[in-house]
Amino acid sequence: MVMEGDTPRMHGGNPDIRAMHVRRDHVTIEDNWHVLGLRGTSSNTVQVDRAFVPDELAPSPFAPSRIDRTLYRIPVFAVAACGGAAVCLGIAQGAIDDLLEIARTKTSIRGPEPLAALPTTHTTVAEADVRLRAARHELHRALDVLTDTAAAQCPAQMTDRARLRAAMTLAARTAREVTLQMFELGSSSAIFDSCPLSRRARDVLVAAQHVMLQPIWYEQAGRVQFGLEPTLPII
Repeated sequence: MVMEGDTPRMHGGNPDIRAMHVRRDHVTIEDNWHVLGLRGTSSNTVQVDRAFVPDELAPSPFAPSRIDRTLYRIPVFAVAACGGAAVCLGIAQGAIDDLLEIARTKTSIRGPEPLAALPTTHTTVAEADVRLRAARHELHRALDVLTDTAAAQCPAQMTDRARLRAAMTLAARTAREVTLQMFELGSSSAIFDSCPLSRRARDVLVAAQHVMLQPIWYEQAGRVQFGLEPTLPII
């Protein structure tokens, strides 16, 4: 925000919202994103000090939307949180693709045949692929239900919101398991930084660890199935 000393510039007794911005000296970025995976996001802690924020620029995520369009009729946490599940699914799909390429030339103690020629590899990859596609399909289906409801200008039903939460958790947990399966299939090749499976494994462990994707959302979805109110407000 534009400041004069520590006081916001006023026009007609109200802050000049059009001119507001946060000055660089109000912002401190703590270099503390030293983590196992997803290092490229640079998700450091950002602190803002002495910056006045008017009510008009500080809406509650629980407040009704001011924009009457399909996207904005969907509960904000449903929109914001599903992206994490999509990231996990993408990592897992990349891990399958990486393994298919590595297995063409990678051999094992079993003999000279590459991993791509082994029945155990075929079984593991096929199972992982269908589980991942099933989890992705359920996530899309749950999102489609909420989107169709919003497009019809109807309020989102709690059962549909709960099923989306369960679908997001399923997607993240399945993606985590599939990625680690591919990492194990890659054997000793996968432990090197130069192997893409190494980064896939680290990234999915971090992504699936997010609170929005934890098994606690199964519990919340189960409560709704029994006709009980969820104990967490952001479902």
